[in-house]
Amino acid sequence: YFDKVIYNLLSNAYKFTPENGEVTLSLQASGSGDNAVARIVVSDNGIGIKPDELETIFERFYQSKDGQRVYRGGAGVGLAMARSLVALHHGKIHAENNPSGKGASFIVTIPLTQPADASAVYSDAVPAASVPESVEAGRAPLIPDSVDTENALASNPKTKIRVLLADDDAELRSYLAAELSADFRIIEASDGAEALSLALSSKPDIIVSDVVMPQMGGIELCAKVKQNININHIPVILLSCKSEENDTMEGLKTGADAYLPKPVSTDLLKTRIFNLVESRRMLRNSFSGHQNINERLAAPEVDSPDAKLMARIMKALEANLGNPGLTIEMLASEIGISRVHLHRKLKELTNQTTGDFIRNTRLAMAAKILSEGKQSISEVAMRVGFDNQANFATAFKRMYGMTPREYMNSCANNAAAASSSDAPAASDDAARAE
Repeated sequence: YFDKVIYNLLSNAYKFTPENGEVTLSLQASGSGDNAVARIVVSDNGIGIKPDELETIFERFYQSKDGQRVYRGGAGVGLAMARSLVALHHGKIHAENNPSGKGASFIVTIPLTQPADASAVYSDAVPAASVPESVEAGRAPLIPDSVDTENALASNPKTKIRVLLADDDAELRSYLAAELSADFRIIEASDGAEALSLALSSKPDIIVSDVVMPQMGGIELCAKVKQNININHIPVILLSCKSEENDTMEGLKTGADAYLPKPVSTDLLKTRIFNLVESRRMLRNSFSGHQNINERLAAPEVDSPDAKLMARIMKALEANLGNPGLTIEMLASEIGISRVHLHRKLKELTNQTTGDFIRNTRLAMAAKILSEGKQSISEVAMRVGFDNQANFATAFKRMYGMTPREYMNSCANNAAAASSSDAPAASDDAARAE
């Protein structure tokens, strides 16, 4: 990753040096023993830097007004990333204007040996506000040669959530990947077409995409994802410099789950990612068999492809709930999709196999009927498709933690207790009325 420091410094110098200007790169070693350092200098004779911006240019998303007049573009993250990466190596970086009055120099100093007191060197290397959240002072190790440097910064993400990050701006994409890698597993794509291919092959938990990209933009990518029944369950967050209401509505109309303006707060982005993935997890579990059967059998009123499919599944299952010979193939045939497709979508949406989903739905219906206390246990078992009462009792206890008889008695006792608690209140009302 250290080559990104040199790349960003050289790129920055090229941008702000006029035609026929000069950019130099020098490397020197100085000191000895524990004080030995490498001094890297990238210098140019371009427009220079205002004295009050020599420090602020290292802030994330900061862009010099003078620089914008010379070069329009970029996201203002290159120097912030460079400082963070230098800090990971226990080094320092600063900028200064050249004594000649033309251009500026960026000076990086890196210890040639691992510091004895890494915490002191690290804390002195960079202001805390510029350090990635994944880095703790005194605990940022030098990256050994044997480590895969492509994954070095994403060492141990806090979750297994896989984020597909699509942006044609390599600088901004690398910055966001570095910021998010402490919490998520990052998959990168340079445009929408590549992102769509990766979404189909790697099945990420969420997609974060820029809106304006070559070949395929974020809005088109979102539309294609939401139209594909194999991946339309994946939440999509769109990022864009266009933050007008019309732009936001255009993104949301394609099915995007969130539309955030650039420059985006990484804390806000992380929160949105966590919330959307958690919401999807809750949706997958909403048919686990522990919810009220009336809620589960009612067709959803939303028009998403997943909701429509679940409505068809529940309608077909409800019609065949009492048939003990119902098979997965029969259910798939009635819905009009393949057995494999049915299994895959139920696994995605409910985190259950098709067989488990059928059994849990039957047991949830049985629990509802038993709570009413109007039918015998054997009648309930037959009504929900169990032709063996012993098997029914075993499955019911595994799901509800009590036998059907115990469940029925518990519901009856609860109903009686509720009635008795209401009776005194009614008597009191009558006494007050008299």
